[in-house]
Amino acid sequence: MVAVAGCSHSAAPSPGPTTSTSGPTDHGGATRGKTDWIITSAAIGLLRTGGLSNRDIDELFDNPQTFVIETGSARAGTTLPRAVPVETVTSYVALKKILTSGTLPPGTKGILFDEEDWRFTPSGEIDHPIRYAARAEALAHRYGLTFIFTPGTDLVDAAAGSPLRTDPFQRYLTLGLASQGARVSDVFEIQAQQAEATPDFLPFAATATAQARAANPDARVLLGMGTEPGGRPVTIRDLLADYRMTRPLVDGYWFNIPQAGPTCPACGTGQPVVAVHFFRYLVALMHR
Repeated sequence: MVAVAGCSHSAAPSPGPTTSTSGPTDHGGATRGKTDWIITSAAIGLLRTGGLSNRDIDELFDNPQTFVIETGSARAGTTLPRAVPVETVTSYVALKKILTSGTLPPGTKGILFDEEDWRFTPSGEIDHPIRYAARAEALAHRYGLTFIFTPGTDLVDAAAGSPLRTDPFQRYLTLGLASQGARVSDVFEIQAQQAEATPDFLPFAATATAQARAANPDARVLLGMGTEPGGRPVTIRDLLADYRMTRPLVDGYWFNIPQAGPTCPACGTGQPVVAVHFFRYLVALMHR
């Protein structure tokens, strides 16, 4: 399932591939440079309405270390001009369609490739995620776009011959999804949010990050975090503990404030107030 087959807008194609320009290439965690972020424009809006000041939002996210997923009518590019606008796709077929049809929104600089075991990713791609991620990376580079790969941990459920008696995080590590995925990424994100506030979070994050770094030292490595993973609320204390444990390991985080919808039917309101308090702490930490 996770074996790579082979080696891996109307804008005109770029003459060659690009890589992420999101920050320094040395991996020193919290002690070196700003934190990389992936966040949706909708989440930025929730932070604003939840009480996070514009100054704090600018300091955290208005920089080239932030990848903003533009969603809905609220386009963050107008308020965070230095951030990197990215478009999300859930399959190679969808990526090929928007690039060849010229419907990629103007100004988009990156593609977030979110393959998961759900109805938004075709079954053939679910069975062979790395093969299609490699094709997607090559296509994104052809158009001069940074490629961000964020495979769901549930992809291992579809793995032929996978050790079903183990938990999904162990299967993810055993099958090498982090190492193989990082090889076909400019930015590789580990969807660790389902393990938040559990004993699995740190060991899973640490091992998956080590696998990704060993496979591709040039890739930026991020972890998934959020206020309500899969509809399970977490506290400010949980978020801060998980952040402190993992910040020395990774370049940054994909931070979600999930809302109930087609991609997460079990999600509730997303707890934006929890997110606001979390980010206020991080801003205070930056000024120590």
